[in-house]
Amino acid sequence: MKKLCILVICMSIAMLIAVPASAQEGAPPEPTRVELTAEDGLVLIGDFYTSASNQPQPALLLMHMYNGKRQDWQEWIAPLTAAGYNVLTVDLRGFGESGQRTNWELAQTDTQDWLDWLAEQTAVQEDRIGIIGASIGANLALVGCANNEACRTAVALSPGENYYDVEPMASIEAMGRRSILLVAAQLDRESATAVRAFDDGASSRTSVGLVLFSGTGHGTDLIRTKTILTPFVIDWLAQVLAVRS
Repeated sequence: MKKLCILVICMSIAMLIAVPASAQEGAPPEPTRVELTAEDGLVLIGDFYTSASNQPQPALLLMHMYNGKRQDWQEWIAPLTAAGYNVLTVDLRGFGESGQRTNWELAQTDTQDWLDWLAEQTAVQEDRIGIIGASIGANLALVGCANNEACRTAVALSPGENYYDVEPMASIEAMGRRSILLVAAQLDRESATAVRAFDDGASSRTSVGLVLFSGTGHGTDLIRTKTILTPFVIDWLAQVLAVRS
């Protein structure tokens, strides 16, 4: 059954939801640098952060905005790892240390390569993986999750109906009994229109969360300007990925 969650959130109520203490404490763990060779020979670069658990736990692949880099997610590393998730942040091809030119068709293949890499790690529950993306990274997250059965959920911050010919609608329709969290600001009109369209286009079997913030903001900028977003996403992940105790 499709679960529809529509919220119009003002910053004045952000204080009503507190980040759990376990997600506030401590500095983020030191990452392991990852170098992954793509099908065309390009070396893709990422950072892998493991949770403190002594047993395999769910994992999250984080993909940045256009002109971004993997460090753009730094504010979420400590909360996510403290909540029990392994986290992989990556430089999309053409950005950061992944170099060369952008190629959005190959970037979709890169997403699958990163998901396969995550599933092979001993720290990761291979059937409990999620993707979080921002802007073009959100479109890649939606398409990538739909194409990989190990991916249980996609969290899309400011996706669009068509960014650089990456069009997620068909992928959303194919998500089946998995879940999607769609996030946008109301005055970011392209993304606000897209998340409504994606919600309408999702299968009745797919669990869909739709969050519309008041005001402006796009992609990873929402992490800093909408303080309620971090605890909301952590709560969403707890429901759909179920960290082992």
